[in-house]
Amino acid sequence: MKRDQYTRDLAEVLRDEVLMRDRIVLLLQEKSMTIPELSKSLGFPTEEVTQWIMALWKYGLIADTGASDDGGYPFYGTRRTHGTS
Repeated sequence: MKRDQYTRDLAEVLRDEVLMRDRIVLLLQEKSMTIPELSKSLGFPTEEVTQWIMALWKYGLIADTGASDDGGYPFYGTRRTHGTS
């Protein structure tokens, strides 16, 4: 697999999840967002945001709202704001 100069190592991306967790949760407490929307708000590539979202989902901090945008991207929100515990 050829990597371009802007692609970061996966270990680096996963290490940053700890730093990004609070920023992502705060954004999702304000409103539900798709991964592309989060990517734009955070200023990071969608590939990296996807890794962080999947980790937060696995930890139970966020949930898929069940809705999706016109492109088929699911909306994510915090579990607390969407009635799941």
